[in-house]
Amino acid sequence: MRKTILLLVLMFCFFSLGHAGKLFHISITGNYMMPSDEGYKTIYGDSMIYPELETGVKLYQGLFIWLGYGYLNAKGTLPVIEDDATSSQHHLSAGAGYRIKITRFMELKLKLGSFNVYYIEKTLGDEETGAAFGYRVDIGYSFYIGQRFFIGLSGGYIQAKKTINSNSVSFGGAKAGIEIGIRF
Repeated sequence: MRKTILLLVLMFCFFSLGHAGKLFHISITGNYMMPSDEGYKTIYGDSMIYPELETGVKLYQGLFIWLGYGYLNAKGTLPVIEDDATSSQHHLSAGAGYRIKITRFMELKLKLGSFNVYYIEKTLGDEETGAAFGYRVDIGYSFYIGQRFFIGLSGGYIQAKKTINSNSVSFGGAKAGIEIGIRF
């Protein structure tokens, strides 16, 4: 799995080098997420903040492809038992998007892609690891400061499901974020 991810990242970087100019973007987003899984919310809380790094390449007019990575680390307590629990998640996403220029300094950004989560859950002295695959939908506004730098606001939904020990577990949920980035 790691070799596949590394190969995808290297192919994406190689492809993006051939499109230098104002076609490449990189951004960092601070996301506020409300998990969709009730069991997860009971243990770790109703909301959490996690960072996400994204890079992308413009293909044609407003169409672009992107690759993103986020990391979520949460600590909580199992109800009734009162034992500590930790959850670590690595979010890898890839997809396509479209930018719609609204004014000279503002654009609407729509994105659709895959959402892949690799998790490590530690409870009651046991460690559960695995992966789940799903989808993500994002919408946001970018506000340009000069020609290269931008800040943005975004909202979206990320979802991946998996059956663990005959229980359906959902990863992700609704999210909102504040983004800073550069296009070059």
